[in-house]
Amino acid sequence: MSGIMGGKTGSVALFLRNLPPDTSRKDLQAFVRVALREVGVRTLPFVNICANASIMRITDLATGTTEYHGLIEVRPARLAMLAIRVLNGRTLHDSPIEVRRYRQRSPWGEHRQRQQEASGSGTVVARPLVERRREHLRIDLVRSTPTAPALIETGPDLRAFT
Repeated sequence: MSGIMGGKTGSVALFLRNLPPDTSRKDLQAFVRVALREVGVRTLPFVNICANASIMRITDLATGTTEYHGLIEVRPARLAMLAIRVLNGRTLHDSPIEVRRYRQRSPWGEHRQRQQEASGSGTVVARPLVERRREHLRIDLVRSTPTAPALIETGPDLRAFT
């Protein structure tokens, strides 16, 4: 997802959580395009508003469970923000999908800002935010889910996606 920018003319990456196991990258693109069309967005045929769709297969090595999540770049940014509102909670292959703006996290552990809280004595105490990442994950980028699982990339450096 290189070159992702903010603003009205740039692009924004969307994170689609809990994809059904039979989802492809083309399904992700169609999911976004159709939803935007349904709310009146019209684009020229040669304008690609949905680019760089990726599917992540996340395997919890401790439990053996597998999840699929998607990333898709939408441009311009104003359409991406509309897409979040339109898509969040909509179903794809009978599964409700959570959609939000993608924000990359540091793959090197807890580098998020610390929360500030005032104690009873008026002193400000800094405490670390709770780490939300799950341990023991293997994250692979795949071309599609199990129906045609062509592996693109794998490794711990992909933890920034979760």
